[in-house]
Amino acid sequence: MGRAGLITSLVVGIAALIIGVIVAFVIIENVATVEESLATSSGFTGTVINESGWLNSTPYYLGTADIVGFTNPTVITVYNQTENSNVESANWTLSDAGVFLNTSASTGFDSITISYTYDYKITSYTTEGMRANFTTGIKNVSDKLPVILLIAAVVIVLTMLALLWAQYKGMGIGGSGSGDPGL
Repeated sequence: MGRAGLITSLVVGIAALIIGVIVAFVIIENVATVEESLATSSGFTGTVINESGWLNSTPYYLGTADIVGFTNPTVITVYNQTENSNVESANWTLSDAGVFLNTSASTGFDSITISYTYDYKITSYTTEGMRANFTTGIKNVSDKLPVILLIAAVVIVLTMLALLWAQYKGMGIGGSGSGDPGL
């Protein structure tokens, strides 16, 4: 391969890498756009009936709060098992993250059951994971870019030396004129 062929190959390889990265960015952005439209138009709803818990000075995390895409919990009933009565909504709050808190400083309920509904959107996790992994991958490549460029430079220098050596041998520089340098 001649010097022109090597340079052409390097230019084509670098151009292909750049085009590949651009295509990957476009694909990720399109997935994000589709995900956003899905997230606003659809989702799933779950219902939990009589989940055992407590309502005292420590927070209680709903059992489904760790589901990917969990959002918008809505309480149906809170029942005090000890006194066999409903717990009024003035005595508790529920966050979007599924944290159930006692708002009554004087009253604690150590044994309750909670019935609630919640929404979850699986697609948001998929896109967020793709974006995070893609960004991390690009960061890893960019961290190694100096090494890649150094290797490319060494390959170019070694190729140039090999071409110069071939030219030296072909010209017969070194004394005899027959192409043999006399070594």
